Amino acid sequence: MSVKRLNNDLLLAKGNERFCYIHPDDAGKVIKVTYKHEGGRSQNILEANYYECLKKKGIPLDHIVTCYGWTEIDGEKGLVFERVQDFDGKTSLTLNEVIREKLLPIKEVKEKLEGLQYYLERYNIVFVDSSFDNIMCQRSQEGDYTLKIIDGLGGRRLGLKSRLYCVLPFYARYKVRHQWQKILHNLDISLANNG
Repeated sequence: MSVKRLNNDLLLAKGNERFCYIHPDDAGKVIKVTYKHEGGRSQNILEANYYECLKKKGIPLDHIVTCYGWTEIDGEKGLVFERVQDFDGKTSLTLNEVIREKLLPIKEVKEKLEGLQYYLERYNIVFVDSSFDNIMCQRSQEGDYTLKIIDGLGGRRLGLKSRLYCVLPFYARYKVRHQWQKILHNLDISLANNG
């Protein structure tokens, strides 16, 4: 699949390494395009490899976005993902935004995070960039929220560790549990800043 061009009207976000655009042919998808290559790090390649690993294992995507594979834009490669949208088609809010705007009671935020933790540990899914901006809160028509991770899966850089997360479940589980402490720390900071 090839996309002719992306323009700034379609830009959703800019991360440390990638631009995220609404797909011009399908508003239910986004395209992540790398703009910065530091030290051989490529989050797109790392995530494409990791999603392929999850797919081979038959991991359900209950709390992570679907990766649809590669597309080409103006001679460059972009990685296509599900766009997290609420029931009404609006882009879902991040967990940071939901906490800041007090859209969910703290008790419910903690329950949602416990459910996410259970899911990550059950399937040994490595979530290394545990910013609450990387967790979207997809709202249903009934007003319930489902947490979906949109970025930061599979490791920080290509290499032995990222490969081991795919083939050694106990190693991935260790990383998941270690990272969860950072998520709890992020929650404490977010609650303190938005209390």
